[in-house]
Amino acid sequence: MVDLKPRDITFRIRQSTLELAVCLHRFNQHIVHKMPRPDTIYTVRGTAFHALAHKYVNYLVQTNQSSDHVYAESLTQDGAIFDTDAIALFREWHAKHLFQPDFIFGNEVRVLLDWDLNPAPPETPPRLAPFSGDLDRVEIDGTTGDIYDYKTSFAIFNPTTVQAYFYPWLLRRQFPHLRTIRFHLDFVRFNAMKHREFSVAEIDEREGDIILLTKRLFKALDDRVWPVIPNENCSNCTLECPLVKAGMTREAIGQIASYEQAVSMTQELYALENKATHFKAVLRNYVAENGPVEILHHRLGFKKKVKKKYPPGKIMVLNDKYGFEESRGLASDQKELNKIMRTYPEYVTELDAFAKDQSTTDFQFMPLDPTLESVALPPAVEEWKDD
Repeated sequence: MVDLKPRDITFRIRQSTLELAVCLHRFNQHIVHKMPRPDTIYTVRGTAFHALAHKYVNYLVQTNQSSDHVYAESLTQDGAIFDTDAIALFREWHAKHLFQPDFIFGNEVRVLLDWDLNPAPPETPPRLAPFSGDLDRVEIDGTTGDIYDYKTSFAIFNPTTVQAYFYPWLLRRQFPHLRTIRFHLDFVRFNAMKHREFSVAEIDEREGDIILLTKRLFKALDDRVWPVIPNENCSNCTLECPLVKAGMTREAIGQIASYEQAVSMTQELYALENKATHFKAVLRNYVAENGPVEILHHRLGFKKKVKKKYPPGKIMVLNDKYGFEESRGLASDQKELNKIMRTYPEYVTELDAFAKDQSTTDFQFMPLDPTLESVALPPAVEEWKDD
């Protein structure tokens, strides 16, 4: 049973709503008071690409084709899309994709759920259907559903955001017969995909997280308390930040107010990284001759690291024995061999008999007390920890 009391709300609970609510001040301004977020080059580009992609895939479904590059090119010539970057991305994207129309359930699939988390008709108002999502492309094959979300960003990232489980949850509620749902981020700029697969049990567990996040928003509505919570999304926030008014700098919060400020910060970062590289080099030489340098709860020094070295000839013999490709594992590190071992433990067991230890040293910060691994490094040296 869902423990949510119906409310007369004017907004919907979407993945973007939940992500905005990391900072309740932003949620209050943009969602409750409906302060518009200004269009950026990023949003204009994304909207333009999505328009082209949706028209193209809809046409393929209607004509039962896996591709039609002539029609795709015609979409870029009709004058409806002016963003040259979006057009270039679309051309690259459609040239490298083949589709299976029989499995495509739809594009821009809107899913609405009522207060009991049951599917609701598309025209249902927010006060009756609070949960909503627009899925770029949905494919269904038997009991397996696939959700594709197009990304025009300049970076590839793993599907670990709220969206990665919110969309599968919506689809699970819309189609209860599905047993497996896969979420795909399609990074069109790089012709790359990132995937995440969910079982029904995993999605049902995530449902509890979604309800808790929703209750947090409703509590803020009841209490009328909207605290500012600095987070990684501050860099794209255009609001007047109360923390800035209180005396904090935008740099300290992480808010980038303009491209010019981004340029200034980039210049400073470039100088700091060059300075850090220089410091590492001279300190490495100093510590090698004079021993570790201690600060607070840590020391900077060399830590012995032992790696196993495997004879290439033996690897090739074992590959032949187990029916692997001849070159498999020749460039493998221990991490890769551990993956192989989970499936073929006897392979690595035989290989270990011929392994030789190879000692090296890593230059890094280490806790003075090995039992205090969780003690934080000073902010100025935190970035060196994983070197």
